Amino acid sequence: MKPSDFAYKKALEKYVKSINSVVVGTTTYSPQSSWTLGDKEYASDIYDDAHNNYKDSLLVSDSAFNTDGDTTITINADGDYPKVTIVVDKNGNLKQDDKELLDAPTLTGPEKISEGGNLTLTGKDNADELAKYLKAIKVITSDGEELEFEVQDNKLIITTSDLTAGPDGSAIEIVIEAEGYQDQTIRVKVENSETKEVEVSSFVKEQYSYGKANYIVSFNGVKDVEAYLDAVTEVKVNGNKYEKAKYASFMGEDQYALNSINYNGNDSLKISSSKFSTEGNTTIEITATGYGTLTFEIDEDYKLIKEETTLIADEVLPSEIVTTPTEGVTTPEQTPEEPKTNDENKADVPDGDKKNETDDANKAPEVDEDKKEDSDESKDTSDEKKDETSDKGDADKDDSKDESGETGDDSKKNETDESKDNDSKKDETGDVKDDTSDKEESDGGKGDTSEKEESVSEEE
Repeated sequence: MKPSDFAYKKALEKYVKSINSVVVGTTTYSPQSSWTLGDKEYASDIYDDAHNNYKDSLLVSDSAFNTDGDTTITINADGDYPKVTIVVDKNGNLKQDDKELLDAPTLTGPEKISEGGNLTLTGKDNADELAKYLKAIKVITSDGEELEFEVQDNKLIITTSDLTAGPDGSAIEIVIEAEGYQDQTIRVKVENSETKEVEVSSFVKEQYSYGKANYIVSFNGVKDVEAYLDAVTEVKVNGNKYEKAKYASFMGEDQYALNSINYNGNDSLKISSSKFSTEGNTTIEITATGYGTLTFEIDEDYKLIKEETTLIADEVLPSEIVTTPTEGVTTPEQTPEEPKTNDENKADVPDGDKKNETDDANKAPEVDEDKKEDSDESKDTSDEKKDETSDKGDADKDDSKDESGETGDDSKKNETDESKDNDSKKDETGDVKDDTSDKEESDGGKGDTSEKEESVSEEE
C-alpha cells in the first residue's frame, strides 16, 4: 500500500482518530477543546490530503517543548496500535535515531575566501549518492545564522555575503544539516580584502606632550582608515598590552587612543612611549578585527624601520650578471698588459702570426691623398728630367767614341769615381739607381760629369 493510495489515507485517518493519549516530555496533553488549539492540547488535522479531507496528521502544541534540548513525545491509541515515540530537537525538528543516520559525503572546497564571495563545495563520492545528499540538505548555518545556498551541477554553492573575517583571521565554522545524514561541519577562513594592504606610513613624535612623549602612527593602504581604527582591539609594545584611553588629549602612560590630525574624523593612532626600548629596537603590534595584526618596529631613536626587499634565492645578484664585451670596447677585464720585449713577443706569437706581423711591418705607411698627388707630380717631373739627362749622356757618349775610339786607364778610373759620386747623389734624391742607364763611358769624362752634376742639381 502506497501513501498515495486512498486505502492508505483511510487507514491513516482511522489511526489518528484512535489516539487517546499524548505526552510531551512529562506533560500530558488534552484533546482540542475549541476552534483553536490551546496550550498543552492536540488534535487530528489534514496535512497531505486537503482535497479529500482525510485526517492524516496530528497537530500538537509546542507549549511544553524543551527549548534547550530534545523533547520526547509519546502517543498512545485505542485498539491494537503500538505506542509511538517521537524525538524532536530544540527547534522542533524531528530527530531520528543516530544509528539510522547516514554518513554525509565529504565536501571539499577552498580554505580561504574573500568577504562577499561565495563558497563552492564539491564531493568525490559517487555522483548519484552525492546528488541524493545535496538534495537532502535542509539548512546551512554559521554561528546560528542561516545562510542561503543552491545546488548546481552536483556542487553546493553557499552565499557568504553576510560572513566576516574571524578574529585575528581565524577560521569560521559552517554547519550543513541534511535529512537522514549526519551533520557536516566545514571550516573556512574569510579574509578581508584590505587585510594585507594596511601599513604604517609615518611614525612621528607628538608636538606637545607631557611626561613620557607620545607618538602618532599614520596608516595607508586601506580605503577607510577610520573604519580600520574603529576595528582596533589591542595594541602591544614589546609584548606589553596597552590600555585604550577614552580621549587622546588625556592619554596616560601605557595607553593608546584614536587620534585626529586634521580634526575631521579619526585618522591616526596615538601611542605612549612609556614601554619603548631605550636600547635596541621596539616592536609594536596593532590588532584589528577583520584586518589581522599589523607588526612594525622602530629603532632606539624611535624612528620607523622601513621594510627592506630581500632577494629570493632564485634571483640573480648584480655581481653575478655576466655581460659580453662589445667589439672594440675595452672593459676592465680587457685592460692591456705591459708591452712585451721583442724576445717575449717572438716566444708567444705563432709562426703564422709572425708572418702577418712582418707583412704589416713592411707595409708602406698610409699617405694623405693630397700629399700623394703632389708626390706623384713631383715623381713625374723627376722622371722626365732623368730621361732628358740619360738621352744627353748617350749622345755625348757616342760623340766621345767617334772622336777617340779608346779610353785610357786613368780616364776610366775618373769616370768610375765620378759615376759613383753621381749615383750617390741620385740616391739622396730618392731616385732608383739604374746601373744600365746611369753608367756612362766617355773619353771627355769631366764634361760629362759637369753636365750630370748640373742635371742632378736641377732635380734637387
